[in-house]
Parts: sequence; structure tokens; C-alpha cells
Amino acid sequence: LFNKVINTHNLLGKPSFLPGLLYIVCTSFADTLGVFSPVLLVNFILIWLLNQFLSSYRKPDARDLIFDMGLLVGLGTILYAPFIFFLAIVWVGLLIFRSFNWREWAMAVLGLATVAFFLAFYYYWNGELSNWLSYWQLPRTANPIGQLPSLVLMVVALIGILGLIQLRANFFRSIVHIRKSFQLLSALFGVVVLSSVLAYGIQINHYVLASVPLSVLLAYYFMHARRAWVYESLFILLVASVLYFQWA
Repeated sequence: LFNKVINTHNLLGKPSFLPGLLYIVCTSFADTLGVFSPVLLVNFILIWLLNQFLSSYRKPDARDLIFDMGLLVGLGTILYAPFIFFLAIVWVGLLIFRSFNWREWAMAVLGLATVAFFLAFYYYWNGELSNWLSYWQLPRTANPIGQLPSLVLMVVALIGILGLIQLRANFFRSIVHIRKSFQLLSALFGVVVLSSVLAYGIQINHYVLASVPLSVLLAYYFMHARRAWVYESLFILLVASVLYFQWA
């Protein structure tokens, strides 16, 4: 699904399986990231949310899509409570892709409120309304970023910097939709990092959510890099470091 979304909206310039390949690599940094958990299900919702945004760019009236985005954030919050921070992504995406319209901003909140209402009704029906109120009070936890393998992060950071340099070289030659799409992906990565800094109820597998924007950036570098021996060596180093920390 992720590969189809990226290729359908032509973020890399031509169809490729690189996004899917890099997505698998990015979700394999640590053994805890690949464990089946609510975060993996929420990551599927995040890909769906990204597709909704990219589809709304040229649509004159996108209130139905924006309502769906609010619903998706609400459904994701039921599965994984810290996903509520991603309501900010809906608003940031509206600033990037569309001119300001308070009705569209309100539709996103209305979508989230719809899920919250039905969840409140469920708790009220079972006489547990106090549990519904406590569900939205996320516990403060320690930031787990220190549990990620530092060597892998260094390799990813190096490839990411090269990808940013490559993206900067082609940025203003790209069409507006592609530029806005990468701005949205940057904002998405920023929300993952900031929600990690706040550290309300998150665990190490929270960083699976960063694999969506990160894998697009890495795929962009491998797609447009010119020196084969450089990007092939970097990819081998990346996979080797991931395998080392998986089996060490």
C-alpha cells in the first residue's frame, strides 16, 4: 500500500519498488519495531492519511476527505492513544496544501469528535464513563530514543543528509504538488519527533511512525544519486548495521 501511494502520486519521479524496500529496512532498526503491536496498525492508518492528503491537492471542496482524516486520527487514537498528536498534522497539511478555510479545519475536529462521541457512548452504556475520561489522560514516560541502535541512526542520518542535499538540488525544479508533498512529509517527521520529546505514553516502537517520511527521503536519494559505488556501499552498510543489531 505504501509503495502504491508513493508511485501513484509520483513523489520519486518514476515508479519504483524503492519506497517499499526502504520501508522494510526502516522498520527493522530494532527488534522491538517489528513486533506486532497497535503502533503497526496505526502506521497503516498513517499511510492512509498520507494518501488522503495527497489526493486533496486539486480538489475544490475537500471537506469530505478532511472529515475522513479526523475520523482516521480518532480511530488511530483508539488503537494507540499518543496518535492524537497527529491531529496537528491534519492542520499543518491544510496550511501546506490549501488556502485557509475555517470550515475545513472544523471538519477535522468534527471527525475526531465523532469517534470520541461513539467511544463515550460505549463507556456510558456500560457504566464506565469515568474510564473514558481517563483514556485521554496520557501518562508521562521517559523518552526511549536511547534504546535505538546509535550506529544505525548514524548511517540513516548520513543517507538522510545526502537525500536532503539531493532534494534541495531538485526542489525548485519539481512541480508544486511534489514540493508540497515533501513539506508535508517533513512536518510528519517533525510531529513524530516532537511527540517523542513530550513522551506521553510512548514506547520505543513509537518510532515506527517515522518510517513513512524517512523511507521516502532515503528512496529519493537512492533514486537520484549518480555515483553507484557510493549509494550501493551506503545501502550495504545500512543493511549490515541493521542485521548486526538484530542478531547481536
